[in-house]
Amino acid sequence: MKPDWQPLGRLTVNERRLLRVHGRSVVAVALFYSAVATVLWKLGHNRVDGEVLAWALVLLWSLMVPYLAMIERGLTRAWQEPTLSFPAGIMLAAMLLLTAVHTTDGRLAVMLLYFPLLLLLSFRLEPRALGLLSAVVSAAYGLALLGLYQHRDEQLELASALLQWLAFVAVSACFTITGGGVNALRRTLGRHNRELARMVRQSRELAIRDDLTGLFNRRHIVEVLDYQKSLADRHHYPFAVCYLDMDHFKAINDHYGHQWGDQVLRAFAEHAAALLREGDYLARLGGEEFLMVLPQSNEAGALRVVERLRQQWANAAFDHMGGPATVTLSAGVAGYQPGETVEALLARADHGLYLAKSHGRNQVRTG
Repeated sequence: MKPDWQPLGRLTVNERRLLRVHGRSVVAVALFYSAVATVLWKLGHNRVDGEVLAWALVLLWSLMVPYLAMIERGLTRAWQEPTLSFPAGIMLAAMLLLTAVHTTDGRLAVMLLYFPLLLLLSFRLEPRALGLLSAVVSAAYGLALLGLYQHRDEQLELASALLQWLAFVAVSACFTITGGGVNALRRTLGRHNRELARMVRQSRELAIRDDLTGLFNRRHIVEVLDYQKSLADRHHYPFAVCYLDMDHFKAINDHYGHQWGDQVLRAFAEHAAALLREGDYLARLGGEEFLMVLPQSNEAGALRVVERLRQQWANAAFDHMGGPATVTLSAGVAGYQPGETVEALLARADHGLYLAKSHGRNQVRTG
């Protein structure tokens, strides 16, 4: 049955979806850079050799394509930094510097493309890594401007170069500080949401579980029955229910004490749960009464399951616990018939239990 707390999971971060969005965004920045570099070269504002630019773009996309493929397929999810933000940032920043160094007009405008990239990376990088990236790029841009100033063919004033560099460093620092704060807030929010989802799941488990045995309680098994009936009516999936009841348990419980009775009930819960398939349901209705719901089982299949449980339980010994040697089990089984109500189905299983009790107990009957 689908848990009704599942919608809360949408409050938590879907890490795989975020990885894919992040990877596509990095590739979008690379695509935008490629377009700007090509346009500047076509217009004659970029003096880089056409062959050098072509090889640089080939290198860039020979890395970007497998990068995006790895992100899309989730191959990096287990890595310490699954988005590879730091190497991706270094690579794209190097490409921007290559274009900026050879741009005659609008060099600072080219480097401004670095800031959307920095903001994007701030959602994934730790503040220390983000600061290191900004420091490396700022230092590289400063050295590039210094080299251009010392180059005789470049008409670049020292004051202008220094002003460009200081403006770049200042904006880069602002983006780094702001991005680091946003990243820390995102991580804190994600952690709190995951904790909230965990607490709700725990509360849900407490609400649907029997305190003594840990099995499902009456309220939840009724929900399970309604869900199984809807599946059976829509898709013709068979299912069966089984009423289980300990023979003479009240008298034995009164004679040996409720503490002993509680131990037996817990032992039965563990024993029965170990025999069930994944997807089967077992609930304690109260006292020594239990209800089993077996999806994808017809009445004959359910009979075999419950008969095996009855035989194995009859062989369990309890004399070492200060009680009787054995405690037997009676059961009533009913397979769902299309169109009948849950109440009618349970009534047939209950009638089977009545037949088992009235014909000597320690047996399984159908209703």
